[in-house]
Amino acid sequence: MMSQNGFGSRYLGIVILYHPDVDQIKINISRYLPYIDKLLLWDNTPNDNGYKDELISIDEKKIIYKTDGRNRGISAALNYAVTFAANNKFDFLLTMDQDSYWQNFDVYIQCHNKLRNIAVGIYSPSVNSSKIHDTASEYTEVDHAITSGSIFPIKMVNRIGSFRSDFFVDGIDIEYGYRAKSNGYKTIRINSACLMQIFGKNTPRKLLGFKYSVPEYPACRLYEILRNHIIVWRTYPTVISKQSKRTIVFTYFFRFFIDILLFQDKKSAKLSALISGVFDGLRYRIKSC
Repeated sequence: MMSQNGFGSRYLGIVILYHPDVDQIKINISRYLPYIDKLLLWDNTPNDNGYKDELISIDEKKIIYKTDGRNRGISAALNYAVTFAANNKFDFLLTMDQDSYWQNFDVYIQCHNKLRNIAVGIYSPSVNSSKIHDTASEYTEVDHAITSGSIFPIKMVNRIGSFRSDFFVDGIDIEYGYRAKSNGYKTIRINSACLMQIFGKNTPRKLLGFKYSVPEYPACRLYEILRNHIIVWRTYPTVISKQSKRTIVFTYFFRFFIDILLFQDKKSAKLSALISGVFDGLRYRIKSC
């Protein structure tokens, strides 16, 4: 099949929805839809919310809406897109969050098209950068990338496998980045492309004169964050970066632990979730929360 975007390669996009702001989604999608061939809208919002037809009407020829009427998590959506892409002869998969907003997707897709033949497994943009990264270099090799805004070659995915189906939300992107790296594929950041991404709502704190902010998660999410990232660390011990290790130890455990202990409610359930996540991660134990 021929690409409709003028780049020669066929691009499938997927955006994962969960109680979306429909007006904002329409704006966000309009930033990249003209440059890709098809877009899957995977809706994790439970039940029928009445906006399906409105979203499809953005471009009926390009948009495909998919839902099971329940929250299947991120990995199920991504793996559906991988299978769809392989079965319909797409070359690349673009993965997007509903809250992501492109500053210059045209630059991103043009640079990707130029670089697509180098040994890269994951292409990513600069994220939430107040200024574009060093453009003396067209791209920079990085350890891993967030899911939103990343482009995956379908040939590479077919070789190293799809996304971990036992990771519901957290750790999916970092695991895949280190899996790609362990199989000889680079992850690069295209320095001239910029994506604005919302990483949840942080609660401002002040402790001993120091101001900081930290996200508040329910116990089940805290458990998954610790468990999944420790599993990634244990799975790729020679590949995972020192920065990722520091994030797991000092942010996902110590900072969360202190913040829950001092400021948050449901302390017992949340602290128990953190500790269970550590022990289950060390034992590679996957269980429902």
